[in-house]
Amino acid sequence: MSNSGLSSVVESRRLNALLAGTLLLFLAIAALGQFLDGDLEWAGFTAAVLAIGLVPPVARRRPTAMLPWEVLSIAAFPIVLRALVAGETVGGMTFSGRIVTYVAVAAAALLIAVELDVFTTVKMNHRFAVVFVVVTTMAASGIWAVVRWLSDVLVGTRFLYDGDPSTSSRRR
Repeated sequence: MSNSGLSSVVESRRLNALLAGTLLLFLAIAALGQFLDGDLEWAGFTAAVLAIGLVPPVARRRPTAMLPWEVLSIAAFPIVLRALVAGETVGGMTFSGRIVTYVAVAAAALLIAVELDVFTTVKMNHRFAVVFVVVTTMAASGIWAVVRWLSDVLVGTRFLYDGDPSTSSRRR
């Protein structure tokens, strides 16, 4: 791999590794907290974002081989925002955190795109990177919906399906 472009800056900066490591530690604590609160859906998602963020330092066996902290903060922001917004009521309207969920999935797709561009020989021009993030976001959303449904069917959770076939078509 050549040391040109963003990869040489990201891999050599100790400050980036410190800030990114702090964000990854926050994600680990958040995933544990969500798990202990019984919010298994978000605990799983947060753990997935954490795993994506840990791939470069684990694969390279160097703690300084981290994603840019700015990109990790974009991925962590929806997790923090959901904790602050979901269930809050303003003017009689309760926020569900659905928009935050969509942003979180897009942020995870962005992490994958940046990881591929910085830490592999794959190089993306701007136009392709945008298309890649959009397609990856749609694919991740589809996979997430299937995982939630399978969890409902196989484990008995009630994320999407309440077990009554007559009500499944009327759900939001």
